[in-house]
Amino acid sequence: MDPLTLLLAASVFTLIGVCAGIATGLIPGLHVNNVALAAIAIQGPLISLAMLLFGWADPTVEEVVLIVSTLIIGNVVTHTFLDFIPSVFLGAPEGDTALSILPGHRLLLKGLGYEAVKLSAFGSLMSVFLALSMILPLRLVMGSPLYAYQKLVGVIFYILLIVVTMLILTERGDSKTSRRRPYLLCHVPEGLMMSEEEAEELEGIQPVEINELKKHLHQAVIVDGAVSRQGDPRSFQLSQEESKVTVFLDGKTSLKVGAKVRVLGIVKGRMSLSSHLLPKALALGVFFLSGIMGYVILSTPGFAQNNWYPIPQLVMDKSMASFFPLFTGLFGISTLLISLMDKPTIPTQQINDDPPKIAGWRKTRAVFSGTLAGTFVGWFPGISSASATVIAKLLGGGEPKGGNPEESNKEFMIAISGVNTATGIFTILALFVILKARSGAMRAVQIMVGDNIVPWEPFQNVPYAMSLMLFSVLLAAVVAFWLTFVLGKMFARKFSNIPYHKLVITVLCFLIIMIFLFAGPLGLLIGAVATCVGLIPPLVGVKRVHLMGCLILPIMTFFLG
Repeated sequence: MDPLTLLLAASVFTLIGVCAGIATGLIPGLHVNNVALAAIAIQGPLISLAMLLFGWADPTVEEVVLIVSTLIIGNVVTHTFLDFIPSVFLGAPEGDTALSILPGHRLLLKGLGYEAVKLSAFGSLMSVFLALSMILPLRLVMGSPLYAYQKLVGVIFYILLIVVTMLILTERGDSKTSRRRPYLLCHVPEGLMMSEEEAEELEGIQPVEINELKKHLHQAVIVDGAVSRQGDPRSFQLSQEESKVTVFLDGKTSLKVGAKVRVLGIVKGRMSLSSHLLPKALALGVFFLSGIMGYVILSTPGFAQNNWYPIPQLVMDKSMASFFPLFTGLFGISTLLISLMDKPTIPTQQINDDPPKIAGWRKTRAVFSGTLAGTFVGWFPGISSASATVIAKLLGGGEPKGGNPEESNKEFMIAISGVNTATGIFTILALFVILKARSGAMRAVQIMVGDNIVPWEPFQNVPYAMSLMLFSVLLAAVVAFWLTFVLGKMFARKFSNIPYHKLVITVLCFLIIMIFLFAGPLGLLIGAVATCVGLIPPLVGVKRVHLMGCLILPIMTFFLG
């Protein structure tokens, strides 16, 4: 087959993958691994289709298999562009975009949902170009002559330990777990012992109950009560029946226990020690619970081999078949069940085709931080895109203290979208440099292509298969960039008319059927248990990223041994 015909054939199957990416990207709970597993199962019909369309060019068997594999590449790339649309509008992120508080929602509540989608599309496309420019330098660093990957293999356990520690320490929980204990800052003498006439002269400041102070953080309030305990001369405890609050003064005063006072002060909040530790302890528990599940699946002899499969021809890799219900339960079904409990109300969205309004230096920093964080996923086992998203957040300063919060949210949207897209490229590179599949999709490509996966050595001889896959990446990225704008605008305009709950129920039924077909009765059991574990993070208020312990913990034990 001549090169131009080969590129044409790869383009056709890449576009088929793009169509599959529309489904996996827009329908919560569907994942690229579903398509990858299905592509392996129907590899025969796909090869027949390729021969039907391009058999006139006399392709070799190797060329036909490579052409079919570009379907998976097109699906992966398109998915990383489009999966932010349901994350923004539906509040249904997958494992790769699973943060407990998504900046996209903050923009959505301001009518900037379409703006958030445009930012994610920009971040993904720029990360494609940056990641492609990094391929040769990374090849020289990770492969010959430096062989950095081989040198780092011995410390992968410690790298993963650092990543896990970082994720746990950055866990702050949400309002369910990290409750601020309010207190009052009061200026004396004006803030104490006011009369009702003086209080009425303070426009816009209304008396509030002590148990309502959490709703008025950083606001000036008036609180009536009795002195229940006198501390030092600069503080005392104010009580209303069963409610109490500490009042700190900027000067000395003398109050007797039992005295009735009216306090004008600023509400502040402080975290108790337990409030600091509880979210981290819960995150650690989620990590170990999911990790034990993954370890049992990987290490139990005959766990998958002794299972019964309804259609054995669909199962090409029994370990993948076991992990399919695990990930589907942890991130897919559990997310959909939570979504069923919500009734999202979307405000009227601002729709325009102007470029996103964000400072140029923030765009640059976000693209670089997201792409660099994506390298961790492509090279090191067990690190997910969600884990790298947290790293990108730290590197990119997506939510710094102070500054413009809206600008920070926009920057973070660019960074996290760049992580996922760059990861797809770096996993292809890792497949040809260290011959390791760092994602379910790349594992499917490895199974499908087989002997065509050859090491990139020496660096002047770029593998034929890798070149074709990178071409597929570029084509899919350009098409997906355009699709993100079109579909994002459609969601912004039409979302209120979409029967979302019916869609979710349909997807749930589809996933359960897929689990049964691919993983049998044991898969249904794994999926049920995984779903219960997957419900824990949103219910207790920690990030879903800790569920990646199902991979990280078994891998850590492997490298530790």
